[in-house]
Amino acid sequence: MTVSVQTPYTNHVGNGVTATFPYTFRVLDAVDLVVMVNGSTKVLGTDYTVTGLGVETGGNVVFSVIPASLAPISLVRRVARKRDTDYQYSGDFQSDTVNKDLDRIVMMQQDNDIALQNALRLPAGDAASGLLPDAAGRALKFFGFDASGNIVLAPMSVGDATALALLLASYLLPTQGAGAVGYSPSVTYGPNTVGDKINQLGLATSPNLVVNGNFAINQRAYVTGTPTVAPGQVTLDRWNVVVPTQSVAFSAASPDRVVTAPAGGIEQTIQPSGPVSNIEGGVYTLTWEGTATATVNGVSIAKGGNTGTLPANTAITLRFFSGTVGKVQFNAGTVALPFERRGDMELFYCQADYQKSYAIGTPPGSVTTTGAFLASGNAAATISTDIRLGRPMRVAPVVSLWDTNGNASSVISFDSAGTQQTRSAGASSQTTQGFNINSGALGTDVLITGHWAAATGL
Repeated sequence: MTVSVQTPYTNHVGNGVTATFPYTFRVLDAVDLVVMVNGSTKVLGTDYTVTGLGVETGGNVVFSVIPASLAPISLVRRVARKRDTDYQYSGDFQSDTVNKDLDRIVMMQQDNDIALQNALRLPAGDAASGLLPDAAGRALKFFGFDASGNIVLAPMSVGDATALALLLASYLLPTQGAGAVGYSPSVTYGPNTVGDKINQLGLATSPNLVVNGNFAINQRAYVTGTPTVAPGQVTLDRWNVVVPTQSVAFSAASPDRVVTAPAGGIEQTIQPSGPVSNIEGGVYTLTWEGTATATVNGVSIAKGGNTGTLPANTAITLRFFSGTVGKVQFNAGTVALPFERRGDMELFYCQADYQKSYAIGTPPGSVTTTGAFLASGNAAATISTDIRLGRPMRVAPVVSLWDTNGNASSVISFDSAGTQQTRSAGASSQTTQGFNINSGALGTDVLITGHWAAATGL
């Protein structure tokens, strides 16, 4: 029988249901068919059987265990390079036997052709040598080509690897560290690449310039619905009520809050200096959840809408009116990015404008010793103590004091017998880094304690 031009392999993908898969080439003996699933070679008679032997158009492989869904299946003919028939002198010379022997030789050549096509080869007529050194000569070498196209083996250099590691680990120059890898906002990166994740996070353009955009931080322990007493009074951190006597209503954070803005509005002013502002000139996009309406610098803006071109290094005021609002996102560019959740860093950003000695959920002026400062002297007329802030504030703050019984502008003092009194106190030398607390006249008292809050007005 003749052997036509054939491709001696067929590939499939399992679907978790089918057990029978066809091959489309001639196979004389089942042992000449190599069957692989997920790269693992299966055993004839145990894992599968073969039908259609000797048929020019092929046959089927029937698996005893159905291949899993999406499992790659390879059916490859590999005729063993051997000759089993021994023709005897003056013996039978049957055509069927001779044809099969000749067919096997042709099949071997077809199998070899496929292997050669998948091998690294030089084109016909190329004068370069494709011969590689022995294993010892190839060890720890890079495979490459010189200017003439000849194969060269360059030694691996530990120094090169070390230099690359140092380059990627450094942060001293923008061309080092992550900068050495590179990122372009104009490139569409594939799924789950670093570039793709940077785009999803919005870090390619700018972070959210709003602080406490999910209204979760409430250091002043403002109570929902409490009327304000002054224009611009801060309620939840960084959010001011514009009109006095109006209030903000909200429920507990879990982890976000949706607040109800009053008719006169709540606002946040994004400063041109600070931890997350860095105001660049250009167009910005504002988006939020809820029913409230909004303005940017007094100009109405739709949800997900763009501002006009804003000047660099100039404060920006966002205001929301008469409705619910949550997850406020304000970012550079014309695309509304997903809300940026910063975790514990949100409190850190809020503390650029407000810090206190009380526990986060405890209102300033509460009766408590938790978190109170303690300072001692030697029967001095007064006692002073230096308070170092947990993080630098945006500007030098205004400091308010209470004693542990909730009395404003006061501290509790103790004499050597432990007798306590309420004493007047004040703050001085306020900077962005800290301030001093100074007691009033103490007489013979040797210890003072109390609480403080430092605020920039935002």
